[in-house]
Amino acid sequence: RGYLELCDVSRIAEQCGCNVVSNFAERDLAAGGLGGPQTAIPQWLLLRKTGKTRLLLDVGRSVRLTLLPGGQAEEDLDSLLAFDVGPGTALLDRLSLRLSEGRLPYDPGGTLAVQGTKVQKLIDRWLADPYFRETPPRWQPYGVCAEEALDSTVRMAVDAGWSIRDLLCTATHFIARCIALAVHAYIPGGLDRIDELLVSGGGQSNGMLLAEIRRQLGQLPLTRTIDLGWPQGQLEASTVAVLAGMHLDHVPASRPAISGTDV
Repeated sequence: RGYLELCDVSRIAEQCGCNVVSNFAERDLAAGGLGGPQTAIPQWLLLRKTGKTRLLLDVGRSVRLTLLPGGQAEEDLDSLLAFDVGPGTALLDRLSLRLSEGRLPYDPGGTLAVQGTKVQKLIDRWLADPYFRETPPRWQPYGVCAEEALDSTVRMAVDAGWSIRDLLCTATHFIARCIALAVHAYIPGGLDRIDELLVSGGGQSNGMLLAEIRRQLGQLPLTRTIDLGWPQGQLEASTVAVLAGMHLDHVPASRPAISGTDV
């Protein structure tokens, strides 16, 4: 495994005139970990709620799940979990772009998906991917790739006469199903353990997706992070700032159950 930063850290430091802390993933790799996810402990510090166990679903290009225990003691970190679940909004966006021949780069708010019909055999086909049998810790630095599934899906859609609405509806149900399966398989205590769902990322604006996630997870209370006062992108920036502070204070920012190491 390796990891390539997508920015020139030295140039940022030079242009901004300040010290820059970076290369979190490379440090984790060097210590024998997977390189990530690096966000679990900072997000626990930022989003935990005393006496409540929250499940944070980062519904971005891929979906990441983070279990946030409600305690504040050091031992609560031992029950902290975070791992990649499966494809997220990237699958919806690519389907929309490909099947509209470039006219629709995304499905705003899930308005097309809600008009379609779920194709269960397609969901079963996607779930047969070996990725979904991998146990945590698991992390994909560039997101969970849906490119192979996308190519075969487009061919199947043409042969079967499925509409763009049907495929977007099916993909929305698939994303929610991946989340539900991960909760039942890998969260000790399953749904009984969770008091509240938090949703971050671009998927916050997809009403159909949020409704289907709630349905798949027993109608648990669901709150968007933007409704908690975290504008889009601010949680991610704050998370990185907390990581930098932990590094300066020499506090480990991971756990073996999360990335495979505790640096």
